[in-house]
Amino acid sequence: MRKSDGVNEVRQLVRRELEDFGEQISAARAAPRCVHVKTNGVRCGSPALRRQPFCFFHERVYNPPYEADFPLLEDANAIQMAIQQVLEGLRRGKVELRTAGMMLYGLQTAAANIRHASLEPSPWKVVMVDPILEQAEKRRAEEEASERAAG
Repeated sequence: MRKSDGVNEVRQLVRRELEDFGEQISAARAAPRCVHVKTNGVRCGSPALRRQPFCFFHERVYNPPYEADFPLLEDANAIQMAIQQVLEGLRRGKVELRTAGMMLYGLQTAAANIRHASLEPSPWKVVMVDPILEQAEKRRAEEEASERAAG
């Protein structure tokens, strides 16, 4: 097997993957968008849920399930949703004023801590394998082994 054959094979694999990726991007761009308009006058623009006018975040804002449990406070959006939940619980009379105050204090602490929290893994600890190159390398090794066996 010549080296150029392996390079051409990798190029073809990459070309096919890029075409598939391009089709996925086109489909994503064509997806319906959230109709929510923010207070600054800018439309949300996130992809809407299937058969819904809003994205995941705004669907929960407009149709909030009252839940006694908080979402996992892993990012600023989750903290914002938890604050919304406390306020909605107050409005509906489901949460006592004193309890709401304590909850909001805890959320204030979480919001201050989120800047210092590192919930994402360090990039050097994440294992990344390129399946296209791995597949091409495996085929090349198999072909070289069969050539050695035959020759």
